[in-house]
Amino acid sequence: MSEDLQSIELATASLNLQASPPSLVHRYQVWRRQWIVNRLRLGLGVILGSFIVFVLLENVATSDPVAMRLLSLRLSTGVALAASWGFSLSVWGSWNPWIGLGVASGSVTLLPQVLASLGGQAFFDPQVWILMFLLQGVCFPVRWWMHAIAQALPLVYFAIAYWLLQLPLVELYPHNILETYLNLAGLSVICSVAVYGFERSRYGEFTAQQKITELCEKLESQTTIDPLTQLANRRRFEEYLEQEWRRMGRELQPLSLIVCQVDAFSHYLYTYGQEIGDECLQQMAQAIQKGVQRPADLTVRYTMDAFIILLPNTDASGAMRVATKIRTAVNQLKIFHANSPARAYVTMSFGVSSAIPQRNSMPISLAIDAEAALHQAKLRGGDRILQYPLNRD
Repeated sequence: MSEDLQSIELATASLNLQASPPSLVHRYQVWRRQWIVNRLRLGLGVILGSFIVFVLLENVATSDPVAMRLLSLRLSTGVALAASWGFSLSVWGSWNPWIGLGVASGSVTLLPQVLASLGGQAFFDPQVWILMFLLQGVCFPVRWWMHAIAQALPLVYFAIAYWLLQLPLVELYPHNILETYLNLAGLSVICSVAVYGFERSRYGEFTAQQKITELCEKLESQTTIDPLTQLANRRRFEEYLEQEWRRMGRELQPLSLIVCQVDAFSHYLYTYGQEIGDECLQQMAQAIQKGVQRPADLTVRYTMDAFIILLPNTDASGAMRVATKIRTAVNQLKIFHANSPARAYVTMSFGVSSAIPQRNSMPISLAIDAEAALHQAKLRGGDRILQYPLNRD
């Protein structure tokens, strides 16, 4: 238990993706892809709506001639944003959300610059860029380096157009170009770092959650599995018996049960010790498993030296055949037992019962009948199979 808790702490503290188990990485990627798609669609819708409101307020509510001249750039950006939103709703867009990020970001920050440079001007709109940088960090949950590229492209493009190519500047409002540009670059770095930290934090949360889930599943399996034989335990048997009793009752099909017990096992323990006794039980469990073929059949370690086999959709004759196969497999082991009442090696006795469940009957009655048959088998010397109602082998 302590090792599992330590693994959870390490998973939360150390978030190296390459060091994680492949199955966990795959589950994280599937989970994250769906999360990205949902957030991307919401983000694109928010950005498109905000952009439309921004254009209306800036170009219709005001009569700024510069703003009116740039209206075509705004409209082109709006069309591209709408196309990006539609793309995110498609199946292909769901599997490639990074394209939606690129189209949306480029539409707002890069596309107006490209259109302006084609007209021989360098376009500068820091207010919109700041808004877009912030929206990228909030609404686009993609990898941090994608954010960095999307934010660096408009800055690099403007630097080339304005300082390298020395195109005339067009801007909605006057700015200190160098100071504003440096502020934008700093904001881009801050956004990228924030997104990077958020991404690592989300992966850490997911990893820790998966570790906890796996630990819970492991603990659950330990409560239904016998640690020595790896067979189902008594708790699992009681749950499964109740379940199959109801199912067979609905389908009017027989349910059979075999109880088998090692003959004179207490004498075996006294003679050979606990360690050898455990090895004997493990071999008995393996022999029993050889006679149980169907996935629906359940093999149980019921008590220290007793086992149960539950056989849905099996009548009495079928259960007797299974018991015979198990008895043969056990006898073929020829585990030496000096104090065995039946033979010179370890043997088992079997009790078999079968019934079609009825409404007024209880599941435990099946086990009681099989135990009654087992008791008689042991009284008759062991190493035999008896069916309830009692018969002779």
